Amino acid sequence: MAWVVTRPKPPPYVFEVNNQGEYVGKIEPLTGTNAVPEAIILTNIDTFVGNAFRIASDQGEERSFMDAAHAVLANQANSAMGAFYFGKTGRDKTNNPLALGASCWREVTEIKVVKQPAPDTYFAHFTTITHSLNDGAPTRDNWQMLLKVTMQPDAQGEPKFFITYLDFNKETK
Repeated sequence: MAWVVTRPKPPPYVFEVNNQGEYVGKIEPLTGTNAVPEAIILTNIDTFVGNAFRIASDQGEERSFMDAAHAVLANQANSAMGAFYFGKTGRDKTNNPLALGASCWREVTEIKVVKQPAPDTYFAHFTTITHSLNDGAPTRDNWQMLLKVTMQPDAQGEPKFFITYLDFNKETK
């Protein structure tokens, strides 16, 4: 009985059968970003950008945006996003969405993502529009982002999208 319990979970396979129920073949599990359709990677990047740079005045909603953005970050990308939000000391509130939500809300628009020649590397260009809660004129900023992505199995062996490298900045006007 111990042997069955300690065996690792088998990798997920899909077995194809014909209309008589006879085995025809199987589809192997994903092994990297090359096996993932480009549209899925582009959608994941688009979602990350929206979650990472949007600001909600509701603290619960903002925490869900930040949690969703943080969930796909690994390695250097995690450090880069943390330094942006909280500064090098961890106490800077200049870009902290939880602090900013008390005075403004921000939308993210015009997200354009392009695959680069380097493997698993993408360039994103997007616009943020920040609205003051005091009815001030909205400010519009354009951003550039370079990122490197990977697909790795999660605890259940399912492929999960991660951003491993991130470099971004606001365009100067």
